[in-house]
Amino acid sequence: MGTRPVIAGTPICPACERARPPAAIECPFCGIVYARYRPRLPPDALQPVDAPPPGARDGAKANGAVAPKSDGPRLFLTLAQTERFLTCAAQSLEAGLSPTQFVDGPALGAFPPRLRVHLSEALSRGSTLSAALIELGVITPAGAALVEAGETQGKLAGALTALARRYEAARQARRRMLMVLLYPTVLFVLSNVILPLPTAVTEGVGAYLWSAVPPIVVVAILYVAALVVFPRLPARTLAPVRRVFAYVPPISKIYGHRATSTFAETLAASVSAGLPITLGVRLAADAADHPKLTPKAEAVVARIEGGASLSDALASVGFFASEDLALVGHGELVGKLDEVLPRIHAEHAARARTLTTAVIIGVSTVVLAAVVVSVALAIVGGFTSYFGTMNDNIDVLFRDL
Repeated sequence: MGTRPVIAGTPICPACERARPPAAIECPFCGIVYARYRPRLPPDALQPVDAPPPGARDGAKANGAVAPKSDGPRLFLTLAQTERFLTCAAQSLEAGLSPTQFVDGPALGAFPPRLRVHLSEALSRGSTLSAALIELGVITPAGAALVEAGETQGKLAGALTALARRYEAARQARRRMLMVLLYPTVLFVLSNVILPLPTAVTEGVGAYLWSAVPPIVVVAILYVAALVVFPRLPARTLAPVRRVFAYVPPISKIYGHRATSTFAETLAASVSAGLPITLGVRLAADAADHPKLTPKAEAVVARIEGGASLSDALASVGFFASEDLALVGHGELVGKLDEVLPRIHAEHAARARTLTTAVIIGVSTVVLAAVVVSVALAIVGGFTSYFGTMNDNIDVLFRDL
């Protein structure tokens, strides 16, 4: 079935630029309220399709950057909460509700009140859902790119569902990672509980606790920091840590694969949505958040605007592997960039998982070997001390006789 033509003079939505019914109050595609959106736009923003060319309006996106980032406090949601929120939003939109109706409805009652307040204020200002979510820090720039792609295509519910599945996959991967780390942690804790036991007999319970408890407390603090504190910190606070990770092997390899995977995933979503390639590069570089890639986004954009192909522009960064650049160049030639980029994303995500598993296994092996050696030395030392004491007692006994 062919695409329905847009009749000249039909008003369009100022946010997603789709034809809208003249009497509509809200956009049926992106959900903004026209009456609230208009004061923030120039007088000619709501214009017919046959007025100024669309490229003039696209320039703001092409030259503009990514969704705004608030300097205020972020709203922290766990992976499970974010997944539930996105699923609930997708189901509400599929049921025919607009984003504004979803936010003002009862569905957000199970979430922090600040989420409803911020989203309601943002949508009433004319902001899109993707911009409101990233401003609040609920989703990452990569997720915001996917949501923005759904808004542009008029498939917001599908984009939210896809993003919810990604958060579900991330949650499951995190659970598997914790289970893998559980074994070496248990070994370490048990070694620190069992090995100092002779101290309780020879020097007292206080000495035993002083020897056994501090290492366990350190491990507990590290777990709390990794699972509770670090996820709540804004990206700019963790930037120095990321810069260190980018140069410390083998973590730098894992970080590099993750950044390449995120870059390809975000750029694929932008290309599929029909966003300008320069905006897609900015979104993807911001989502990758790698010190060797993100600061060079504007240089890549400048080369593209100067007439270079995407593969040549990315090659100038010196970050991407030659095989990835070859795939991007092939995708450009055959017009299947939206199919090539997901392949790059999947391959580098798999490499990052493999390297992460290898590092964890290596660390677990070292911890296990250290525990076994420590136990063996403790047993040998204990027997040596025991027999030494016994010999001394026997000598004393024979002298008394």
